Amino acid sequence: MVNNRIVARIDAIKSVAEECDVLFHPVTMDVAGGANGVTDMAAQSQLPIATLCLSDVQALGALFELMRLGISVPKDMSIMGFDNLEWSAVSTPGLTSIKLLAADMGVKASDPIVDWLKSSQRAEPLALDAEIVVRGSTQSPKKL
Repeated sequence: MVNNRIVARIDAIKSVAEECDVLFHPVTMDVAGGANGVTDMAAQSQLPIATLCLSDVQALGALFELMRLGISVPKDMSIMGFDNLEWSAVSTPGLTSIKLLAADMGVKASDPIVDWLKSSQRAEPLALDAEIVVRGSTQSPKKL
């Protein structure tokens, strides 16, 4: 299922990755979805050098499927998740992940919500600070 948050994430990635081919494989937001995404990519003629999953849970499924297929992470493909879940640091290899600062979410969301309740004006989308937590599942892009 593709929802507004997923569409926003994909649009943001495409807007800053102009020099890269960005392909989207719609899959479920669970371990099976991540594995299915890898299966879809493996059926194509060439695997990408990197995959960004829209959740750490998806990335775990992708990591499992890559291992099952004998594809080395990060040597053959880098993989990255989103959410920086606790187990991401202890997976093998450790999962590189995007960490949203959760404390910021509540603070930044509360004022627009209160304003919306008071004035009935729709709240606008907010940009949140994020951090990339680099671990063993990624390496520098290969030079072409």
